[in-house]
Amino acid sequence: MAKLPVTKAGKRVSDTFLRNQLRRTMREARDKINLVERDKAAQDVAAVLIHSKLFKQAQHIACYLSINSEMETKYILEAIWRANKKCYLPILSIAKKGFLHFGKYTKESQLIRNQFNIPEPQCIKGHCDIPSQLDLVIMPLVAFDKHGNRLGTGAGYYDRTFAFKKSNNISSSPFDLESASSRDLLVPAKDNEAGIAGSSPILCGLAFSSQESEQIDSEDWDVKCNYVLTEQALQKIPFS
Repeated sequence: MAKLPVTKAGKRVSDTFLRNQLRRTMREARDKINLVERDKAAQDVAAVLIHSKLFKQAQHIACYLSINSEMETKYILEAIWRANKKCYLPILSIAKKGFLHFGKYTKESQLIRNQFNIPEPQCIKGHCDIPSQLDLVIMPLVAFDKHGNRLGTGAGYYDRTFAFKKSNNISSSPFDLESASSRDLLVPAKDNEAGIAGSSPILCGLAFSSQESEQIDSEDWDVKCNYVLTEQALQKIPFS
């Protein structure tokens, strides 16, 4: 379990440098997982999810297409289809810069690559949902702790998109909004459709169990996970 560096006084710090240092450490460790272990973990994590009450009750589920050394999501996506549930993938929004929308994803979906070279479904009218209309969102994690604190890529897309799940806003977020999207969506979210604090969807972080950190200090704009899913278990926050 990785530890966030501490100061000489023993107090944990959470500035950008140290958070990026933890990201780098976790990514390097994740990169070393061999292909056989990686595929087994991906199958195990899908099995854990589909047998859960969380999965059985959700009808509109957003996931993502894994890249680099992230936990492979293909088994989860296939499970969503087999269960005849609605599957969605994140789409970068230019209508609300730095935010995400979610487009329906089927086996027949035509994908196009966004500015980060990540495939996205084409957002056809009636095939995009705003975040608050989803039941369950499976998010990529670089690191997590037992309190639901998470480290993503550092771009802040999920934090901005699901800020309505917090009572406070993230207007003071330091994330770079210039790194946002490459195209418009046909169904942009309106301000009054954003959602309310504590409401749907349920946010579930996905990671290898080895990505757990002893503690990640949160910032005001960070949105916590409700659950963390690994190859070992689906755990509700907080867990021991």
